[in-house]
Parts: sequence; structure tokens; C-alpha cells
Amino acid sequence: APMVPDVQVEAIDKIAQALSEIDSANSEYYQQKAEQRKQAVLAKGEEIQSRLKGAKVSKAKVICSGMQAEFVKWAGFDVVASYGRPEELSVAELEGLITEAKQAGVALVIDNLQSGATSNGEAIAQDIGATQVTISNFPGGFENTETWEKAVDKNVNLLIEALNEWRQQRG
Repeated sequence: APMVPDVQVEAIDKIAQALSEIDSANSEYYQQKAEQRKQAVLAKGEEIQSRLKGAKVSKAKVICSGMQAEFVKWAGFDVVASYGRPEELSVAELEGLITEAKQAGVALVIDNLQSGATSNGEAIAQDIGATQVTISNFPGGFENTETWEKAVDKNVNLLIEALNEWRQQRG
């Protein structure tokens, strides 16, 4: 889950380590830059979590693509169930998901942009009166999301908008 700040921080460490091994003369520089980057990522993570708390997402029950489960949990949503790629879902699994989501009163069905077709998510959402939303697992998935910060902001905006839309429909 590259969008989760802690996962991003681990990746930064690994990259700095690899660069230091290849170019040991500049190891200190790589470590210093990595430290700055990690602080920026963690600060962004805190800012985002504060926005999500403000949007009261913690009470919102969702089902989501397994590829997004870790990020969606980190964002504070109550993940009732997750599912695999569209082509991997059997009819029985799909029916089970619908039943589980209905019983839980799921607000959002969250698909992963990189997993392809969102028709299952849209069908489930329609069936249970939830809102379907697609978010990206990587920077560059949507327009103007070439950095991790922009990509994570876009995901959070999409999630909050979808939740607000669902809440408005419920009156």
C-alpha cells in the first residue's frame, strides 16, 4: 500500500540504503535527504488524518478493493470487507459481499484504479444504496497527481466527496 505514510517511509529508507551502498562517498547526503523526505511524508500523513477526522470518516463503513484496504483502514474508515480483482470474483463471492455490505449499512464501495473494471463496485453500490468511488494506489494515476503528496490528497478528496454525497442522499 504505497499510499500509507509508514509504507512510504520504509521505501525511502530502502532507497537511501541502496544509494548509499552504490555510492558510499555520498552516503551521508542520501541519509540526510531521506530524513527530510520522511519528515515531510509523516507531516503530510498527520495533516491528512486531521482532515479525515474532521470529515468524520471513522463511523463510515466501507467495503473496498483488497489493494486499497491498508490505505482505507489507515484513513480511518471501518472496512467491513475487501475483495479481489473484478475477474477473480465468483458470483457467490459477489452475492456474499452484497449481503455483508447490506447488513453492515456500508456507505462506500472503494475500487482501486489500477485493478481495472469498476463495474462490480458500481453494481454493488447501486444494489445496497452506497456510493462507489475509485482511488489510486500510485502517483500519476489521475491527472495532476505526479507526486505522492498530490496523489494522496486526490484520494482523500475523492473519499470525502463520496462520503458527503452518500450522507446527502440519506438526508
